[in-house]
Amino acid sequence: LSSSIERLNIWVSQKQAFLRQLGKDRELVKITQELLKADRESSSLGRSLAVREARAFFTSNEQFGSTGFFIIAPDKINIGARENASLGTLNLIAEKHLGLIEKAFKGETVFVPPIRYDVKRGAGATVSAKNQPLTMFIATPIIDENGSVLAVLAEHIPSHGALSRILQFGRVGKSGETYAFNGEAKMVSESRFKDDLVALGLI
Repeated sequence: LSSSIERLNIWVSQKQAFLRQLGKDRELVKITQELLKADRESSSLGRSLAVREARAFFTSNEQFGSTGFFIIAPDKINIGARENASLGTLNLIAEKHLGLIEKAFKGETVFVPPIRYDVKRGAGATVSAKNQPLTMFIATPIIDENGSVLAVLAEHIPSHGALSRILQFGRVGKSGETYAFNGEAKMVSESRFKDDLVALGLI
């Protein structure tokens, strides 16, 4: 258990260091300045050149790749995102973990534990709460050349990805596993015995 926790801490620290550096990138700062000037209406943002530039910036970064992202304005509205449905809306992290997003606006790079991500489907419909995917975030300030925090960048990290892979190293023998639970006692990592755990009424 201790070694699993240590591996998770190292992984989070590495992700935070990468995002912290990215938040100072001159190109990203310039894009963010343009986004802050843009109309906050969702459809207008979706058509804006600055949003297209933001998406291209993250796609071209090999370490970031196709991972989802938010660029969050000081009023906690998403002014940049991978999906148009998130643009112009109150940021999910601000809804669920306002204290953490406030820390990011004060200059800290923070880890946001797994929360349910409200996925838009079709004409504004949403999937049921129990089927909404769990996702984590690393959030970091976007800082200009004067040291001022312009906005916050948050990277989506699916909990079934790196988190579960790291915990797989905590397997012992044929059936020993390491699980992760959030503060609501919800299991947030994958298990090779999920069907058995459900059948037993444990999850």
